[in-house]
Amino acid sequence: MKKMTIAAAMTALFAAQAAHAQSSLTIYGIADVGLVGESGGSAGNVTRITSGPASSSRIGFKG
Repeated sequence: MKKMTIAAAMTALFAAQAAHAQSSLTIYGIADVGLVGESGGSAGNVTRITSGPASSSRIGFKG
């Protein structure tokens, strides 16, 4: 039982240190979505949402 208590205390200590390791985090990026209308195809007139018509979407983490 004593070994279990020591192991639990050590786990709690490491978890507390890990929680305070990062004080600031910034998430940045571009979400590029577009509404595209197509006509004259085999499916007729189609309107759809596409990803990245101008540039590709991306995400980054800084901190």
